[in-house]
Amino acid sequence: MWRSLPITVSVSPSVPLLLAAFVLLSSPLLLSALLLGAVLHELGHCLALRLLHARVTALRISVLGAEMQIAGRLSYGGEILAA
Repeated sequence: MWRSLPITVSVSPSVPLLLAAFVLLSSPLLLSALLLGAVLHELGHCLALRLLHARVTALRISVLGAEMQIAGRLSYGGEILAA
């Protein structure tokens, strides 16, 4: 089955600043909806990679989005599916 591998997670220092700005300038409901949408979006990428039998080794979160690093390579069709 799936072996448990450590995943390196790094968060850009600007992410907490952006979240603080959202808290100050908008409603908590809007912030919650945006964060939930972002998390579900990234989980969709994780599901596609899991279906392709790719192992995620690192996750980098920045203001512009998230980037997942995988072990090995995907075919062109696999890359299109994961993207």
